[in-house]
Amino acid sequence: MALESVLLRRFPFVCAVALAVSPIIASTPGQEATALTRELMSPFCPGLLLSDCQSAGARELRAEIRRRFEAGESKTEIVDDLVLRFGPGLRGQPEPRGIGAVAWAIPLLLATATFLGLVWRLRAATARVRQLDSPLASATEDPLVTARIEDELHAMD
Repeated sequence: MALESVLLRRFPFVCAVALAVSPIIASTPGQEATALTRELMSPFCPGLLLSDCQSAGARELRAEIRRRFEAGESKTEIVDDLVLRFGPGLRGQPEPRGIGAVAWAIPLLLATATFLGLVWRLRAATARVRQLDSPLASATEDPLVTARIEDELHAMD
């Protein structure tokens, strides 16, 4: 049991270290190219990722991306050039600028509003339950019971 508790306490730390180190671990140009083609939409097959499109143009573009990584170009340089050539629809997700910021903000706002609504509903429900469970709650609502309690308290004096 002691070993399990030590491992469970250190698990978040180990995960954080692994996530921090993972970008540092070198990947091959082929792995980088494959990862990028899984992020970009295909300009040749609407609605498909570049990695999933089977057209000849997509195969050529995947080979070009691999060559560019092998030549030492960065992911940002490659993506920026491809967006200039094929348009912003190539990105699989909106940029966090302009209207893209709105596209990123709306789900965040909806999630926050949902969370706050749930908290409010739970607090209201627990307040009602506490009020119903209180022994004096029903007694103080009935004037006859209140008068009887007062009479019994005076009789005790």
